[in-house]
Amino acid sequence: MPKPFNQSFNSIEQLERSTPEQIGIAIVLHMQVQAGRRFSPHNFQSEINHFFGNQGSPPWLMQRISEGMMWAQQMLLAVPDLSQPHAVWYVLIRTGVEFEPAADLERLQIERLLPEFLCKRSFLRTYAVERGDGMRCPP
Repeated sequence: MPKPFNQSFNSIEQLERSTPEQIGIAIVLHMQVQAGRRFSPHNFQSEINHFFGNQGSPPWLMQRISEGMMWAQQMLLAVPDLSQPHAVWYVLIRTGVEFEPAADLERLQIERLLPEFLCKRSFLRTYAVERGDGMRCPP
């Protein structure tokens, strides 16, 4: 379910302690709220300060945002917008637009680790242990 970034964290301290995955998920869900608009991590710093009522940015803030953006890119949810001269803006790709953490996170993690043929249904039917949790792999 799309939601603004500040609804993913109770405080700036919680954001500081969060993993790249948690921050990346929050960024992707925030981008979904923006419905197709480009996203700039550089401009996002002031938005975060506004969300949490900060007067200035903590020194670690941009590193955390960078970690979250890198996670979103590694999961193939967001990519640089190449229509921009320096590609400092990002857009969600199709999987990012439809991303729902509860339904998609485990599948995305497995797809990044395993070669494609190991995720094929025929391979799973033949060799995989029945998990019983409805894990989906690409067709």
